[in-house]
Amino acid sequence: MGNSPQAQPTQVSQINQAQQKPYIKKYEIQVIQESKGVQVEVENQEQSIENSEQKKENQELIAEVNKGYDDLFKEMNKLIELLDDFQKDLANDN
Repeated sequence: MGNSPQAQPTQVSQINQAQQKPYIKKYEIQVIQESKGVQVEVENQEQSIENSEQKKENQELIAEVNKGYDDLFKEMNKLIELLDDFQKDLANDN
């Protein structure tokens, strides 16, 4: 019976350690997840900035393309007028 009381505190301390370890692991996991969340949030903000910069660049390119189309249509209209004048001149010559 002398061995029984000594064995009991050892079992209790082992149980306490076993109960504490999962708590510590959960805490570590929580900290890791929170730090990953911050990292993801920062990455999302960086991506948002990149997206807005890309959007601005795209808008500038679209504006250039639209201006190019406007210039092209103006030149095409001039060409059509010249062709009309040429056809009129040919008709008058005959």
